Amino acid sequence: MKSLPDKLIIAATIILLFYTFGYGTQTDYLIQSPIVLEKNQNTLSDAAGDYLEQQVSDKVKVWIFFTDKGIFDQEQYDREADKINFTGHVLKRRSKIGMVAVTFADLPVFKKYIKQIIDLGAKQRRISRWLNAASFEIDIGLLDTIKNLPFVYKINPVASYKKIELPEIQETGDIQNLKMVPMETTSLDYGPTLMQNQMLNVPAVHDLGYSGQGIIVAILDGGFRKTHDAFAQIINDGRLLDEYDFVFDDDETQNETEDNPSQHNHGTSIWSVLGGYDPGIQIGPAYGSSFLLAKTEDVRSETIVEEDNWVAGMEWADSLGADVISTSLGYSDWYEYSDMDGLTAITSAAASTAASLGIIVCKSMGNAGPDAGTLSAPADAFDIIAVGAVSSTGTIATFSSRGPTYDGRTKPEVCALGLSTRCAEGTSDSYYTIKNGTSLSTPLIGGACALLLSANPSLTPFQLRQSIIETADNADTPDNTYGWGIPDILDAYNWGANFTADTTIGWETLEVDFQDSSSVAVSSWKWYFGDGDSSDVQNPTHTYNSAGSYDVTLITESTEGTLMRLK
Repeated sequence: MKSLPDKLIIAATIILLFYTFGYGTQTDYLIQSPIVLEKNQNTLSDAAGDYLEQQVSDKVKVWIFFTDKGIFDQEQYDREADKINFTGHVLKRRSKIGMVAVTFADLPVFKKYIKQIIDLGAKQRRISRWLNAASFEIDIGLLDTIKNLPFVYKINPVASYKKIELPEIQETGDIQNLKMVPMETTSLDYGPTLMQNQMLNVPAVHDLGYSGQGIIVAILDGGFRKTHDAFAQIINDGRLLDEYDFVFDDDETQNETEDNPSQHNHGTSIWSVLGGYDPGIQIGPAYGSSFLLAKTEDVRSETIVEEDNWVAGMEWADSLGADVISTSLGYSDWYEYSDMDGLTAITSAAASTAASLGIIVCKSMGNAGPDAGTLSAPADAFDIIAVGAVSSTGTIATFSSRGPTYDGRTKPEVCALGLSTRCAEGTSDSYYTIKNGTSLSTPLIGGACALLLSANPSLTPFQLRQSIIETADNADTPDNTYGWGIPDILDAYNWGANFTADTTIGWETLEVDFQDSSSVAVSSWKWYFGDGDSSDVQNPTHTYNSAGSYDVTLITESTEGTLMRLK
């Protein structure tokens, strides 16, 4: 008889391979040894050089990728790795994918390389340990000097993203005009947000007692009106864990003096859709989660998002233990459809890295539909969840970007309501409205992921992604319009390892017949009955001899790896 082991889940590590976006050769940065790349003879490609020459200003923003991190042997690597300390939440998340050791991607960029470039007259912007790169603003005349430095591997433009603005429904009258007749009786008063939750069958999982509790969700957007009524419960509970403004480099994500008045409007809407809680008016799928808020957009600029700020936000969220990241970007005039291969765009490389480190990344497909191949990076990334937009009838929105990726993978993964989605508005502390866009459907899926993770914290990003796409309504015939379709979060909750019991309450001794009801092909079973006893048969019978409440755990080895269910 064995007790439940401390470490239950060791899943196959997801390996991210960096290719053409910065390195040109296959290089795995998620290994525990030093990496030194041979100096690239084509440090600045013709395409990159031409693009930078076309910029209006003599000052250009560039990524500079390095050949190494100033570490050249294993002993030196081990010394530097010993200096890295992960938070408990980060370790817990990474342990699910078997990656608790420090990798090359976790080590800092070599400071001496950055200083040498600054000494040439460059202005440092951001540093990325994941990419072994830093971004700078430089005089374009410095490019020839910098590209010839022995430690510079490649130079790329810092891509910027523009938003495709969609018309918003201009409601009149007070908030009551936006309410709808409830579809059914639920334990929570969703008000007019019932339909967008019901489309995903979220209320059924809420009724099981899950709300995203214990899960950390990071949102990358343009700012957040934290004083809005939709977030009062979060603030009062102390569940806003941290925030950072990557535009002004401070700790305030609500509007500041220098901001455009509309700066925090979009982010306020997104946060409310994902995790807001204002009963009778707005409830998000993950209303019980904790949050990290990153302001990575600047609406004062025509190019709202610069990818180095976005990458910095992703790495910041990782360092603070984010389990789920929800984000939307626009389109870039640097990247073309041929770059939508999951490897080339820097944002896609960063999103794939996050997934490889155990983070569930939800990204909007973009609003450039209806033509094929209109998705925007990093929706093309590997192992993330790209989200399209549908109407209340489940019909794809015309504007919702379509797949496939350039290398032929189906996108989006799933869809959610992105037409007339109910949300908070940042113009006051109590105003609500309805908006359109894949950036509105994405937080519904992001919230649903946090909800599922709170119900089954052992799921890896790959397993959670599988649970959502395999239980969606187009799973049998996925396509590049709907992807796998609209997910059923209750079915996703029941996906994987699962079981039933013929009885759960009794007097004195209690004999219970347990039945494996796993939805995937299982090769082995391990049951822990909560009283110190265990079993390795598929459908055991167990007798409880002492009064008490017992948590029962089933661990399976399956086609989807190691899966666990606790009841």
